[in-house]
Order: sequence, then structure tokens, then C-alpha cells
Amino acid sequence: MKILKQYSDKIEIAKKHIGAGKDPEKRKPIPPNDIKYLYEKKAQCPICGIKLSVGKSNTEHIFPLGFGGTNSDENMICICRQCNSAQNEVMMLLVGPEYKDEFPENIEKIKDYIYWSEITIDYGIDFSKNLFPDLFDIFCDARYLDSTQFNEPINAYGRYSTWKQEDEPNYIKNLKKGGTFYQKIKIKTEKKNSTKWSLWKNIMVPLGDKIFGIQEPKSKSKPEPKSKSKPEPKSKSKPEPKSKRELIKLLEGNKIEDFCSLIISLIGDEGISSSNLGIKIRKHQEEHNWDVLGIKSLFSRFGITYFIDENDQKRKITLTQAIELYLKDEVEILGEKPNLKYKLIKSLNDNREVLKKGSKEEFSDLIISLIGKETISSTEFASKIKQYQIENSWEKTGKRPFLSHFSFNSGKTYKQILESHMSDKVEILGEQPNYQFRLKDN
Repeated sequence: MKILKQYSDKIEIAKKHIGAGKDPEKRKPIPPNDIKYLYEKKAQCPICGIKLSVGKSNTEHIFPLGFGGTNSDENMICICRQCNSAQNEVMMLLVGPEYKDEFPENIEKIKDYIYWSEITIDYGIDFSKNLFPDLFDIFCDARYLDSTQFNEPINAYGRYSTWKQEDEPNYIKNLKKGGTFYQKIKIKTEKKNSTKWSLWKNIMVPLGDKIFGIQEPKSKSKPEPKSKSKPEPKSKSKPEPKSKRELIKLLEGNKIEDFCSLIISLIGDEGISSSNLGIKIRKHQEEHNWDVLGIKSLFSRFGITYFIDENDQKRKITLTQAIELYLKDEVEILGEKPNLKYKLIKSLNDNREVLKKGSKEEFSDLIISLIGKETISSTEFASKIKQYQIENSWEKTGKRPFLSHFSFNSGKTYKQILESHMSDKVEILGEQPNYQFRLKDN
């Protein structure tokens, strides 16, 4: 697809950056004076259209620093804090905090995130939604909005490299003042008695309506005839509750038990990170043919809605808050955002025998058995290691726990470890990131 090719250089940068295990640049925001200028101009968030204000905006690095992005003006844009947080949630759910350990088998997920992030800024949230609907759904779940609540901005600014102080709003997706085509027609045709109005009314307005899918409200002069059939009897269901607290109590019912059972089964004996739990939830929904995927759909299915705070105000509830509320005796929440982990309090891990540290000789023998007689790619090699860990009931899988188990520096790559400790037995072919491993003939 042509639109993706313009970001191919960033994909290559990400491959080299992550493959080499490099640290990201230290984050730098857009200078305060320029942010202040945006506030003075009443600038809007280019993604969701809300007004930016002090304490409610953030600098977004469009090409993530962790993937090799930089603090260049071209890579920065000011968006609202909620959209910035939702962007980070999408990244965590898609690639997870341990994306370096899972590289290169996760390269397709990394590419999807880079494409989605860049296209969302350059072409708008509606355009990226069509290319990456799953990522859009995750974003909406994290942002607690649905697609109808995104307003195309009028006063938004684009990438930091495209504007300076004294410039007017320049974001490519800004709507012109006056609104849509249909609204412009109405503004230009105030004189309804003129012949021009008659022309617009009878020809151009219906045409604009048809193009943009605007349905004209039904005329009141021709009411629909009353049906001769007997009216349906009123439902004898419980009357609508008067208070919000009663509404939440009514929605909960016995569905909460099903919610708790599902979450416990997804967390499992090993425990799970917040990002991986989100992925498991979506996978469960797909396997059971849910019409709508995501956390919002999960809450709706089990009757979990907004909670009411001490001031009787309606507040959104997150997955972590729901687990704290309904599973406080069953699930322990460890770590800090965004790297939370959920673990069952009465976990079978408590009775599991701790794996003993492996020796260098055991490491060598294992590597030889994993590579075998054929030449294998670095991706296949990493997959074999993960499969070995799963089969042997390791609590954690991936490169870091594997290298730590054999007392190696977990920050190094497999290639570096094999070069330094098994160069007499393993031959390394190809170039980064497409390495291949094969046993030497001794």
C-alpha cells in the first residue's frame, strides 16, 4: 500500500534500534512558551477535538522514542492528556513493556503501531480507523469514547515542525469554519423566498444530503396513520431507578460472578501483566464471536458500568479498578502504571519448585539441541526458546529470564551471547535483523 511506504524508513530504524538493544533518547517536550501560545490561540487536540488547556495536554512523540524515534520537531505534536494516555495504552496492549525481549518475532505488531500512530496524525483518526480498526477500538476503550464522540477540530496545530508562534492553526484535518457542506448551503441561503433559494432547496440541498448521508427529518404535515392493531401491553419490568447508585446495583445482578470467574481464568496461575490481560480479553472475545471487542464491551456484557464517587458524580471505571472492587480477595495487583501485574493470591505458583540456576555446560547443550541439524532464523530460535520455557513450566518466558537463568547479562542479545560463549560451536550468518544460526562441523 502506497500510504505505508512513506513510513518505511521508520520501520528500518525501529528494526535496527530494537535489535541492537539501544536505550531510547531522553524525552524532551515542546518548549513551554510554544505550548502557552497554543493555549492563547484556544488550540484543540488534533485527534479528538477538545480544547487544550494547562495540565490537560502533553507532547506526543509520534514515532516512539523506544522504537528509535527522536526529539526532533517533526516527531512531536501537542495533543490532549487523555489521547496521549490512550496512545500509550495502545502501545502497551499491542507490543507490551517487554517488546525488546520478544523482538524480532513481534516485528509485525511494532510495524502496525508505527503505521497507526503516524497515519492517525498525518491523515486523521477516521482514516487510520479504516486501516487499523482493532487499534482504533483499543484506543477508544482506553480513551472511553466511541467513534461518534470524536470531533474534527477547527483550531488544531500539526507537527511541531510545521508551525511557529504567530501562525494560525494549520492541522491538515481542520474543518473550515462554517461546518459541513450541508451547513454551508444553509448559511448561504438565508433568503428562503428568493428564486436562488428555491434552486438550492430543490436540487443542491438534496444532492448534498445524498452525498453526505444526511437524512431529512420527517415532515410533521403528514403524520403516519395510527395502527389499528392493539397496542402492546406495557412491560412489567422494574421501574427505572431514581438514583445512579440504584442503577449500578440493578445492572450488576449475578453477572459479576461470571466476570470474576473469567478474569481469574485469564490471569491463570502464572500471573499476567496488564497489557497481556487486555490482549487475552480480546482473544477470548474473538473466540466466542463477540460482536464488539474491548474493555467497554466486556463491562457492558457483565453489567459493569460507571461508579459513583463520594460526591455522587459519575466516574469511568478502569479494568484495574474493577478488579480491585470485585476481586480484592482473589487478585493481588503489583507494580505501578503502566507496568501493572495481576497475580492470584492463592496461586499454585506458591507450591511450585523454584528453578535452579543452569550451568554454562547446560546452556551449551540446550542451544545445540534447539538449533539441531538445520540452519534456523533468529526468529525461529527465539520461538524455540520460548516453547522450551513453556514446556518446562517457567514462570516467565522470553530472552531476559532465559539468559538470567544461565547467569548471563540479560541486556545482551542472543547473537552477542552466542558469539562470546559458543563461537566454536555455532556459526552466525546474515545481517541484522535477519540473523541465522547453525552448528559448526567439528
